[in-house]
Amino acid sequence: MRAPFLPPLLVPALLAQAPAKDPSTRKAEAAARLADYITWPQGRPGSPVVLGVYGSSSVSAALRAFLATPEGHRLNVQLRPLRNLFQVETCDILLICQADEDQVAEILKRLRGRPVLTVGDAPGLAESGVMLSFAEAGDRIRFDANLEAAGRAGLRLSAHLLTRCRIVEAS
Repeated sequence: MRAPFLPPLLVPALLAQAPAKDPSTRKAEAAARLADYITWPQGRPGSPVVLGVYGSSSVSAALRAFLATPEGHRLNVQLRPLRNLFQVETCDILLICQADEDQVAEILKRLRGRPVLTVGDAPGLAESGVMLSFAEAGDRIRFDANLEAAGRAGLRLSAHLLTRCRIVEAS
């Protein structure tokens, strides 16, 4: 049996990669996988890992969509939208979206000494004391990491995660 004839212009299209994911989707997928790259002081949190989202953004919407897929279900992450600052202590990972400086400061105050991984949706939040913040890196996911903040909470970031991080200090 002969292979079907493919016009020369069609071959490159078939070999091309799937369409690139938008930045919000890439950030959402990375946030959902973070628990695999963190060591908590009392061992990994219970199952499922609770990922709280404070504020809303395109990343929080993409996170909701990703966790509804079969791939997202396998991660065993429970998404918990947080309506106010009093709820930030109820999660294992906290994604901070669209928060002003005062809100970030209040969140960090409430979580001081607690083993909750804080992740900022905006560049520069690691310098404010958030443990990880998404950083611009073209089409790749990168983080700014504040190791001092993570250490104060008793959290360790894996070497694999750190290869995707720029280490920063709080200002």
